[in-house]
Amino acid sequence: MLNRSAFDPRVFHGIAHRGYHDQVSPENSMEAFEKAVAAGLPFECDVHLTKDGQVVISHDSLLKRMTGKEGKIEELTLAELRAGYKLPNGADLPLLKEVLDFVQERVPIVVEIKVVDRNYKAIVAAVLPLLSRIKEKKNISIISFDPRALTRCKKAGFSRGLLIEKNNTWVLMFRGKFDYLDVEDCLVDEPRIVKYRRKGGLVNVWTVDTQEKLAHVKGKVDMITFQHLPLDAVEDAHHG
Repeated sequence: MLNRSAFDPRVFHGIAHRGYHDQVSPENSMEAFEKAVAAGLPFECDVHLTKDGQVVISHDSLLKRMTGKEGKIEELTLAELRAGYKLPNGADLPLLKEVLDFVQERVPIVVEIKVVDRNYKAIVAAVLPLLSRIKEKKNISIISFDPRALTRCKKAGFSRGLLIEKNNTWVLMFRGKFDYLDVEDCLVDEPRIVKYRRKGGLVNVWTVDTQEKLAHVKGKVDMITFQHLPLDAVEDAHHG
């Protein structure tokens, strides 16, 4: 087990999934991030790499779901994105740089690196310089489903969480390599994850979006990534 002394999970309790989004403010929008900051909430965001090397925030590589228009971030330049694609509230997909400039370390941020078409080297090379201005390393955590991307972030000094979903539990073989596991809610009772935490490992769970899920994970994890739930209920579960 790695030395966890430099990573305090309390900094990241109650993480707003894709920003503090709702029916008015779309996921991963600047508006959703502004609401997270106003509420004093840590938030998670997802980053992709454009064709011309810009780091854009979006969960999906494919743009249809959030913009209504066909396209793939990795095949478009930033200028093409800005000219032809808008979120449901009419806003642009934000750049990671824009979000960092706005937040100014007022709340912690979890940055999920989305590796597409094996571009883990290129996206990490683009993300880390943007994070180099962060004064307090504890204010940023980097997560990814791709262990290669996380490994390349090691020297940057930020905490790193290995994402695990029910369809990729094979990556548990790397569970001792990073600062914590970031697991799908259906996996909190998986024996290897239970044992990992019992031996001192830290676990975040995603995405808790119902009271039933919240009750199920209570007492079994150290951090909770949530959406569409009252903050007091999440806080109560975190201390459960």
